[in-house]
Amino acid sequence: MKHRILTLITVFLLYGSVEILTSGGLFFLKRVRHIEYAPLSTASVLTQDHRDHLQALFAGETDYLVHSPLLGWGIKPDGRWHDLYQANAQGIRATKEYEPRPAPGRVRIAAFGDSFTHGDDVKNEDTWQVQMEKSDPSLEVVNFGVAGYGLDQALLRYLHEGISYHPQVVFIGFMEENINRLVNVFRPFYYPGIPLAKPRFILRNDELVLLKCGSASGGPF
Repeated sequence: MKHRILTLITVFLLYGSVEILTSGGLFFLKRVRHIEYAPLSTASVLTQDHRDHLQALFAGETDYLVHSPLLGWGIKPDGRWHDLYQANAQGIRATKEYEPRPAPGRVRIAAFGDSFTHGDDVKNEDTWQVQMEKSDPSLEVVNFGVAGYGLDQALLRYLHEGISYHPQVVFIGFMEENINRLVNVFRPFYYPGIPLAKPRFILRNDELVLLKCGSASGGPF
């Protein structure tokens, strides 16, 4: 009986010591390194809006964004969102279609990136790409931007879609905050909104290795 009591006391002491150490470590991270551990439950991450959005994606009923096995999400061909966003048949934000190569005498610029590249909250004609075209008739600026993208998705869209349009100049928009997106693989864990997974890269033997959506292993891209 005494042995059992001593065993229980030992277990409780060990458990208490571990709790104190871990709590102290989390306190240190929060106060000194400004890193806060805030675990999320599935119920709190996947809201009803997320569930409705997923059902619409699976049913093909979304108006503008669609699921992409490679990129996580992309723009729907001929998609529209209210009176703001319009995409062409190639899934590019534009009111016209693009030939595989630019017309003679025109310089094609391809822009890839997040919402700042896409031009969130403004109409097609008010995006900076269209404004660049208006400033110089010799320019053709193609908007490959997609809301919520990280640099990894922007690079992949260039490699798998943009390169086939033979741009002479390539812009990949960079925002310092986007660095967090490079390690994120499920958007709601990082920021509310698009309830989809995304790919990411890791360094392996000094090479970029692509981890596809939902994958724990990958290969050189």
